[in-house]
Amino acid sequence: MTQYAGLHVPVMESIASRAFRIESLSITGFDALHIAAAEAVGCDHLLTTDDRLLKKSKRHLGELMVTLHNPLDLISPP
Repeated sequence: MTQYAGLHVPVMESIASRAFRIESLSITGFDALHIAAAEAVGCDHLLTTDDRLLKKSKRHLGELMVTLHNPLDLISPP
C-alpha cells in the first residue's frame, strides 16, 4: 500500500554529511539535503518534477538509497 509521508526530519550531522556526499554526484543544495533526509528515514521513493534532478539520479542509481520519480509518471490515464 502506498502511504503519504508527512514527516519533519531535523537536519542532524549524519544527514548533513550524507548530503555533502550526494553533492559530489553533482546533485546540489537542497536537492541533496532532501535525498539525504529521505534516505535517513528509510524512504524507498522520492517524488520530484525537476527533470534535471531526475536525470542526475538515474545516472547514480547504485549510489542513492532512494529512487526518484516524477509524480506525473505514476498517474495512469483514465
